[in-house]
Amino acid sequence: MRVAIISGSFPPIECGNSEGTQHLCLTLARLGLEVELVTTNTPELAVLPSRSLDFGLRPEIRRWNFRSAPKLVEIVRRLAPDVVHIEYPTVPYGWHPMINLFPLILRLLKPQYPVVTRLHEFSCAHPLRKLSVLPLVLGSHRIIVPAEIERRGVEQLLPLVKSKIIVVPVGTNIAVTDDPEFERARWRDRLGVDEKQTLLCYFGFLSKTKDIETLLRAVRLVAKSGARVKLLMIAELDKDRNLRHRVISNLIEELALSETIVWTGYTDATHLSNFLKSADVIVLPFKDGVSFRRSTFMAGIAHGLPVITTFREEHPDGLLHRENVMLVPVGDAQALVDALHDVLSSSQLRRRLSVGAKKLAERFSWENVGRAVLAVYLEVTTQ
Repeated sequence: MRVAIISGSFPPIECGNSEGTQHLCLTLARLGLEVELVTTNTPELAVLPSRSLDFGLRPEIRRWNFRSAPKLVEIVRRLAPDVVHIEYPTVPYGWHPMINLFPLILRLLKPQYPVVTRLHEFSCAHPLRKLSVLPLVLGSHRIIVPAEIERRGVEQLLPLVKSKIIVVPVGTNIAVTDDPEFERARWRDRLGVDEKQTLLCYFGFLSKTKDIETLLRAVRLVAKSGARVKLLMIAELDKDRNLRHRVISNLIEELALSETIVWTGYTDATHLSNFLKSADVIVLPFKDGVSFRRSTFMAGIAHGLPVITTFREEHPDGLLHRENVMLVPVGDAQALVDALHDVLSSSQLRRRLSVGAKKLAERFSWENVGRAVLAVYLEVTTQ
């Protein structure tokens, strides 16, 4: 089977779906598919030989707009795939509606190619953005979403497409690397963490969907209570060019947390894994609550870290409070403080959460994700 995957992002482009696209392509190739990735034309990708990736890499679209639509149709015709797979959203599409309309364009001009779209972050999108996705959903033969909350969000907006929505969780984009030079004590020393301190960490973009403000206030209260903690922010802070980053930076100053926080900036996969292995606890405050579509949460459990995260009215099946995760209500700083105190004061609880996280992570290997996606391909090609 040949599949043409269309994605606006691919490493080294910084995007939440960039690494995931690479992992999916590699996994499908290992399962025996002939994979061709059509992506954004960047100088970095232009010199990268696709043969080193086990799949075809075609960075042929300079700008994702209506002028590029005929070229994209021609690429699909040239590749003659059994399935066209679209990754959505990715930032480098530039939010242009062409990609949203492309399944309908393809159905009109080349109806022999079934379209499968993997739709991310629909439930937390702006209402206008959700409406713009309607032609993408209507034109696709199947829609893959990473969590039940995403499925419900699509169904509420467009009940007629219920039969074409399939839930396939995301795998972790951050593998647990086996770095022979990794020494936990040395890495913690580089971060300024002594043996009596607990290293908390946060990993991810500083977007509006992440409740960084509540995290900072909770860390301030925990430190003020006498607990010896440091907070490792595995993230990039650009207060000069990003308004939200500037707000966060100002709050750090206001709370007098500058000496408590260590920033890594953007880092590669090996260093990222080593940072996670250096930490004692990961704290992930999502404003819409945790779900299995959160790649940062998946990375945390894959590394066997005790995870403290947030929930709203409900949380995904399989998450067990105080067994494989610590759950606190969204926006509740005191509940987060209490959870931090519980985890910091009990090595037994930390061990239980770590063991439970690793066991949970086994459900989300990329091989399992790839086989589930392949099953969708087989379904649309045998109709």
